[in-house]
Amino acid sequence: MYYHLLHLRAKPGEFRVSLLGNRLFILILLLIPGSVLAQSLSRFTFTHYQMGTQFRIILYAESSAKANQASDLAFARLDELNQRLSDYLPNSELNRLCKRAGERSKILVSQDLWQVLRISQNISRKSGGAFDVSIGPLSHAWRTAFRRKAFPGEISIAKAKEKVNFKWIRANRKDTVVKLRKEGMQLDLGGIAKGYAADKMAEVLQNEDCSQFLIDAGGDLLLGAPPPERKGWRVAMAQADGPPEILSDCAVATSGDTYQYLEHKGKRYSHIIDPRTGYGLIDQKQVTVVAPTATLADALASALSVLGEKEGLKLLRKFQGSSATFQEPRNK
Repeated sequence: MYYHLLHLRAKPGEFRVSLLGNRLFILILLLIPGSVLAQSLSRFTFTHYQMGTQFRIILYAESSAKANQASDLAFARLDELNQRLSDYLPNSELNRLCKRAGERSKILVSQDLWQVLRISQNISRKSGGAFDVSIGPLSHAWRTAFRRKAFPGEISIAKAKEKVNFKWIRANRKDTVVKLRKEGMQLDLGGIAKGYAADKMAEVLQNEDCSQFLIDAGGDLLLGAPPPERKGWRVAMAQADGPPEILSDCAVATSGDTYQYLEHKGKRYSHIIDPRTGYGLIDQKQVTVVAPTATLADALASALSVLGEKEGLKLLRKFQGSSATFQEPRNK
C-alpha cells in the first residue's frame, strides 16, 4: 500500500506527515501485518481542512459506519472550535472578545476559549512571556510584511508591541469570564489552538469507543492507543538520524521554520516572533516536543523556539512528562 501527502512518495506501509508551515517531516511508519486484516478492527483514514491546514485522522474501528460517525463528530468539533478560537474569522468568539478590549466589565466566554486562555496564561508566566497569546498586533504586522515581502518599520513594530502583554489578560479562576485590560489588544491563538483542537477531537473519538487513533493537525501529532498488535506508533522525528521511536498516548509538535523568513540588513528574520522584542527570530533551532497533551506540546514548541535550548530546557522542567530535542537546521 502507498500513502501520499503533499506529493511526497512513501514506501509500502509508510505514512508521511508534513509540517505544512516549514516543510520538515515527521514520519509515521505503520508496518501493518497481514493478520490485521483478519481481525475485528479495520483501519480508516479521514481528512478535513480547517484552521488553515489539513487535519487527518487515522483510526481503527469495527466497521466503516462506526468510523465514519466518529470522524464526522470529531471534525464537527473541530469546526466548532475554529468558530471560537480563530483570529481570522471577523465574527469568531475570539474576535468578538477582542473588540471589547479595554472595557471595565468582565465578559462571559465559552468553556473552550476560557480554558485555552487559562492554559496560555500559565505557560506565559512560566516562560517569562516567551509564549504570549496577546501577540496579535505583532502577528498582523509581520503577516503584512511577509505578504508584501517588505521588512516592517521600527515605528510600526513599536506601536504594535505597546498592545502586547499577557499580564493584561484576566481569566477568572472559577467562572468562565475574561477581561482584556488594554484597548486595542488582539489575541492570536495560533501557537496553541491546533493542539487544543486535536485534544478535543480525541475526546470525541474516545467517547465513540475509538481509542486507537492518530490525529495529524497540520504536522503536529496526537497519538492514542497503539494500533492492533503493535506496542505503539513508530515515529521518526523530523531531521533525526536515529531509529523511529515507539510512542502512544502522547503528543508530538515541532516548531522552527527555516524556510519562511525576511532578509534585512544581512539578517534572516523568521516568521516566528519573539513577543518580548517584537521581532522575528534570527538565531533559531528546530524544536520537537513530546508532551502528555497536544495543547501543551503545541504551546511548548512555540515557547522553546523563542527561548532557545538553554532557557527552553529550564522551562521544560516545569511541565512533568514533557521532553524536547533541539536541532540545527540542515539548510542553515
